[in-house]
Amino acid sequence: MLKKKRLAQYVIVQGLSSDELDEVILCCDVLDFKDGEPIIKEHSINSSLYILEEGRVSVQIEVCRKEKESMEEIAILDSGDVFGEIAFLEEWRRSACVMAVGDVTVLKLDGDRLHWLFERNNHIGYLMMRNLGLVLARRLMDTNYLRKIDIEDGSECVDPSLHA
Repeated sequence: MLKKKRLAQYVIVQGLSSDELDEVILCCDVLDFKDGEPIIKEHSINSSLYILEEGRVSVQIEVCRKEKESMEEIAILDSGDVFGEIAFLEEWRRSACVMAVGDVTVLKLDGDRLHWLFERNNHIGYLMMRNLGLVLARRLMDTNYLRKIDIEDGSECVDPSLHA
C-alpha cells in the first residue's frame, strides 16, 4: 500500500492537504519493471500518468531514416520525474515509448480515476494541473536552453532573418 508520506514528496502533488492526498492515493498503483521492460509503448491508448519513484527510464520515439525505422532516445528521467503527461492531458495515443533502465518502481496514477477526481474536487484538479504545467514549463525551458547552445555553437543552420 502506498504511504501518504511517500506520495507527498513529489512535485505533482505539492500543495495538497492530507485528506486530498488520501483521495489521490486511491488513484495510484505501485508497479515494478525490470531493465529493458516497456512501461509505456508508443501509440498505445492509455491516459495514465506516471511518477518515477526509483530508478531511471529512457524516453524514446520511433524515427525513420533512409526508410529504416529505429528508436531514438530523447530523454532520460530520474526518480521523482513525471511522465505520460501528454496522453493524460489529451486522453489520446502515447507519443513516446518509455523503457526501464535497470530496475524501476513507478507510481501509476490511473487517468480515468484521476480525471474523475478532478471533476469531483476542483481544488485537487487545479493544484495538480498547475504543478504539471510547471513541470512542462521547466522541460520547455531546458529544451530551449539546449537548442540555444546548439545554435550558438554553430551546430545548427539558422535563418539570419530570425535574429533581426
